[in-house]
Amino acid sequence: MSRFRVFLFLVSIAVAAHAAGHGTDVGADVDALARKYPPGSIDTAARAQQALSDAGVVDRLVQTEAQARIERCQHAIFMNDCLGFAQRFQRRGEHVVRRITLEAHALQRRLDAAEHARERAADRKRQALEDAQRPARERASEAAYRQHQQGLRDQANQDAQRDAQAAASAPQSEADAAKRQRQHDQNVANFQSGRTQREGAARQQYEEKQKKAADYARERAKERASDEQQRAQRKADREQKARTDPERP
Repeated sequence: MSRFRVFLFLVSIAVAAHAAGHGTDVGADVDALARKYPPGSIDTAARAQQALSDAGVVDRLVQTEAQARIERCQHAIFMNDCLGFAQRFQRRGEHVVRRITLEAHALQRRLDAAEHARERAADRKRQALEDAQRPARERASEAAYRQHQQGLRDQANQDAQRDAQAAASAPQSEADAAKRQRQHDQNVANFQSGRTQREGAARQQYEEKQKKAADYARERAKERASDEQQRAQRKADREQKARTDPERP
């Protein structure tokens, strides 16, 4: 190998190393992601969701860094070699991200399939239970319907019997009503007659009381007049005696 070729080889290595040095942190992120999720480690729905989130973050970092490397290679002396390093960096990051993403999605599909299988099994069990209970429900519904219809017929019969009884007892009811009305009218007439008699008796008693009071007043007046007359006579007698008494000085 000539010295010039050796020089060019060493320069290309230096340029590639310089370009790679700008993405050391992103490469460490890729390695950390690969260590966090080794093959077969994604075994729960929560871990799958977290793996997809972490892989998405690292994928954006890889794409941003790869684009930056490609842009820097446009000014490199050995552009093809620089672009080769940038592409290998990008492919490695994408490979790690793709592996983790595929594994997470595969687990999610298996979990979804298992959930759907459980739901279908539950649906089949519920349907089987409904099918087993359907004859009993239908019999109960039919019995309830028959009972309801019988109740309607019984009610119709009772209504018809009441109507027939009412129609049969209508004349007697009318006669009873007329009798009650006559009795009421008689009671009213008796009450009116009794009231007239009571009023006449009360008037007579009042008049008798008034007459007795007048008679009593006249008797009292006669007695008072007689008493006054007797007192006057006694007074006159005393005065006469006083005038004729010889012992009087």
